[in-house]
Amino acid sequence: MVISFDDLACNSKLQTLNGTYIQTRCFTNNREKLQKYMVGRRSSAYSTSDTFVLGAYDPKIIEYDIQATNGVLHVVNKVIQ
Repeated sequence: MVISFDDLACNSKLQTLNGTYIQTRCFTNNREKLQKYMVGRRSSAYSTSDTFVLGAYDPKIIEYDIQATNGVLHVVNKVIQ
C-alpha cells in the first residue's frame, strides 16, 4: 500500500510491515503549514483520543513523498518508538 503525505489522515493508525502500529498526529499554528508526526505506542500522544500532547521526542515528518521503486518514503527526524 502506498500512502502519500496528503493521504496520511490526522489521528489515523497504520500497521507497519513488522506488525506494530503507528499513529499520525497533526499540528499547526497560524505561522506554519500543517505538520505531521508519526508516533508509536510508547508516545504519550498515541491514543484513541483526539486530544493529545506532542512531546519533544515525537518524530516529525521532515521530508515526504520521496519516490522509491516500491512506493514512497517519508523521513522522520527521530526514531519512532
